[in-house]
Amino acid sequence: MADSEKKWNKFQRLSVRPGKFSQRAKRAEDASMKHARKFIVERAHSAREVRRHIAIWLLGMGVLIAIATAQFFLYQSSYTATAGVGGGTYAEGVKGSVETLNPLYAVTPGEQAASRLMFSSLLTYDTTGSLRGDLAENYSVLDEGKRYRVKLQPTVLWHDKKRLTADDVVFTVGLLKNPAANIPTGTSWSDVEVKKVDDRTIDFTLPATYAPFP
Repeated sequence: MADSEKKWNKFQRLSVRPGKFSQRAKRAEDASMKHARKFIVERAHSAREVRRHIAIWLLGMGVLIAIATAQFFLYQSSYTATAGVGGGTYAEGVKGSVETLNPLYAVTPGEQAASRLMFSSLLTYDTTGSLRGDLAENYSVLDEGKRYRVKLQPTVLWHDKKRLTADDVVFTVGLLKNPAANIPTGTSWSDVEVKKVDDRTIDFTLPATYAPFP
């Protein structure tokens, strides 16, 4: 009997009064809410911030890629150049017979057309009718139109890879003026004096001013 009474008294001491139990439950609830806000709500907010920053970064990268792509296509022509390749077959329709491919003896329209396709000249006319350099880098008119100074381009090569020089031009004009060569246009060069100034420069001197020259 005494033992039972002791156990009952001990149980009464361990029992929690309703008011005190409510306080403890309230504190536990508050602690749970704090933990919930800290580990769920605040972390969810941080996750949204991270997602927002990632979205902004991806958008920025997309804009940069779009700009780079547009720039590549818009300015591609500035970075590339079209170059011809050796070999192949070219067909050209011409009017008139072609008896020779030597430009010095080209007389018929067909021969002259073939000559223009195959050979370059010192000067040529562009689509506007203005005279510009072809093998020549530039030219100048001196002595009131009686002397023409022509400067060759430094990078012009013959088909054997040798550089074109003023000596080649002087030789060609000398051949034109040679009666033994019997070149059809040779007589028009008979009074023209040609002189080498340096390896790239030639002077053509006329006896009088002649507007159609060159």
